[in-house]
Amino acid sequence: MVVKRLAQELEMARITSEAESLPFSPKHENDCFRQKFHDIPRYLFRVFTPISGSATDTAWAQSLDSRQGGTSSNVDLFDRGDNRLVADMLNKHLRWQHGDGESNVVSWTSSLLYALVHVYQLHASTRDGSALEDIKLCIVDTTECPERSFVRDIDLIRSFSLFDIGLRDLKNLRLGKSQSKSSGCYYFGEYLSQGALKIEGRCQIVSAMDVINGGLYKMLPELEEFEGWNRDEKPPCARMVVRLRKSLGSRVVSAAGREVDCEINAALKIAQLFEPRWRLPMAASLIALMPNLCSDAEILRAFRGDLFTDAERRLCSRERTVIMAYDTLPEVQKFSDIMRKYVDRAEGLVRSALLWGGSTASPSASDHDMTVLDPIHDDIVDRLDDIIRWSSSLRQEMLKSRMVLVDTESSDKQSFDDSLEFEVGDTTFSSSPRTEMEHSEIIDCEAFPFKSLGNREKSVIGGLYIDPI
Repeated sequence: MVVKRLAQELEMARITSEAESLPFSPKHENDCFRQKFHDIPRYLFRVFTPISGSATDTAWAQSLDSRQGGTSSNVDLFDRGDNRLVADMLNKHLRWQHGDGESNVVSWTSSLLYALVHVYQLHASTRDGSALEDIKLCIVDTTECPERSFVRDIDLIRSFSLFDIGLRDLKNLRLGKSQSKSSGCYYFGEYLSQGALKIEGRCQIVSAMDVINGGLYKMLPELEEFEGWNRDEKPPCARMVVRLRKSLGSRVVSAAGREVDCEINAALKIAQLFEPRWRLPMAASLIALMPNLCSDAEILRAFRGDLFTDAERRLCSRERTVIMAYDTLPEVQKFSDIMRKYVDRAEGLVRSALLWGGSTASPSASDHDMTVLDPIHDDIVDRLDDIIRWSSSLRQEMLKSRMVLVDTESSDKQSFDDSLEFEVGDTTFSSSPRTEMEHSEIIDCEAFPFKSLGNREKSVIGGLYIDPI
């Protein structure tokens, strides 16, 4: 074991001077395939152990070939020439059929549910059998990896299925064209990287035992049963994922909602195992797996808590986060709904509250539930204080900024507003009263990216859209 670990460390050292990834480069006849690179989910998960064929740590995710220093580990799948060998390799890898053959791909998944059940597959497998504390869960931000580092398994299967009958059968199973009763169910959001992929600074890794101790069984008590699986060459991971999918959001609890509160608190506790940038997507992914139905207020309250900052909520906004919620991935669909309906809205509630304060129109009960706002009253007050500070600092920055004033041909004095007015919703705020000054143009201003007072180009200052008047 010591010799094997030393060899892995030496191999990791060898690749540190090389490229950060081996990108997938389909040929011209695969132009449709190229478009798929825009459909890679932002967050992917990977489960691994010290015994895994591939090698993963906080710096690199290496395929079996790359770890062993194989001559083809730096060759793109689309450049190998023999498509039959590539198709055979993919079929064996995707079916978890390890043999003496080579494998230059590494598996990831967009489904946290599948990743968690896979933990118990590795734990019970006769080919692995690692202790739970030695099994690791990794989350990676794909937007920070080089382009074309990942590809969806279905897209690779489509490209090479003509060259292997096993791969064709797998394609039919994944796409629901098989005669099997399980047709259409056995898709798990799998994505592949190839060769060596640098993930340093782009990922975080925690142990499965820490996740369990954080309260995983309070959320998904069924998983505790999996811990007692008998040792087997191929434990029933896929069937268990299909079974668990049927229970997502299927149970209605009492009005007291004690079970829901317990599950949400467990999800938030597990999320705290991760650094701030990962906590929100982890919490959303975990809450998406809860079997109990939650009210909007309960979920929204979770994301308005002190665990997350507005900056973190904006970082995970739907504009920045690609989620591929296929209809065969109900757990990812729920994650997408949470990110869209609750994470974005949680940060937006403060702006809505400010809008109400400046408008005589009353919000409808359907749009704004005061029971949701009550728990975050202090947050709203804090944001109002921020607005006051911003409005004062805006004028100070204008006065301190370096400006070049150029007199126009007219020497007449005109009354105009040297203050800055800005809008929040339908409400206009002003930082100072009108003053008299020479009619001039601002042609250079470090504080604000607009050229003149007549230019109504919007800018963002302090998280607000600012409209210079």
